[in-house]
Amino acid sequence: RTEKMVEKRVKAEINAIEGTVASAEDPNGRLSANLSANISQTLQNQLLSDLNKQMARNTQEQNQLMTRTFAQLRQQLIMDIQKMLDNHTNRLDNKVEDAIARAQTPAPVHVDENADVRDKIRALVNGEKYNEAFTAALMQSNLSLVVDTIESVDPSKIFSPDAGPNGTCLEQNIILSLISQLAQDLGTKSALKLSYLQDAILTLNFLHPSSQHLPQVLGELQQKIVQFTQLNPRDPATRGFKMLNMSVNGIIKELGATGLRNAGFN
Repeated sequence: RTEKMVEKRVKAEINAIEGTVASAEDPNGRLSANLSANISQTLQNQLLSDLNKQMARNTQEQNQLMTRTFAQLRQQLIMDIQKMLDNHTNRLDNKVEDAIARAQTPAPVHVDENADVRDKIRALVNGEKYNEAFTAALMQSNLSLVVDTIESVDPSKIFSPDAGPNGTCLEQNIILSLISQLAQDLGTKSALKLSYLQDAILTLNFLHPSSQHLPQVLGELQQKIVQFTQLNPRDPATRGFKMLNMSVNGIIKELGATGLRNAGFN
């Protein structure tokens, strides 16, 4: 394309010169031919030289622009990488500092506030003083402590025909308190609580002075049983609690028949 432009321009210049020469006396046309050839070569060389210089300048400018662009990109890349390394280093430093702090900080010591009571209950159970053991646990109003106590005792030592009057060695007021506290949370260790509640219900003495509290205690137990069975329809203990509820309902009716039913109790 460049050569065509040069050639076109050279031809134009030659035509102009030839026109001038043609007006002069040149019978043989030699002067015109030689002059045209010389001028054509000179113009072509000059134009090519100018064009090469311009192309060289353009190439140099493009190279300089590319060099500056690559330098800027390289500098930006270095800055980004350095920033990432700094952030990573800071995170590692923080993790190391946290690990050191955790290693130097002593773990909190768990203090069992009921340790003395547990030791006392354990000693009473080992001495087969079950009334005293359950009394000590129930007086703390701590269901966890009560559950620990019943787990440490062989049920046959508490509820059996040979255990004592009415099939238990526990006093009636202790049985009522045990029923009341176990009913507060039937959702944990449900099977264990169900077993003790079933045995405790069978040993109730309606003629004991403490029986005046039976309607209230059994009414609260019924409410807790209904709540548990509604919230846990597929729990393995649900069927047993429903049967227990039927037994409790029968006791309540019997209490009503003997005149011990509380006013407003259904």
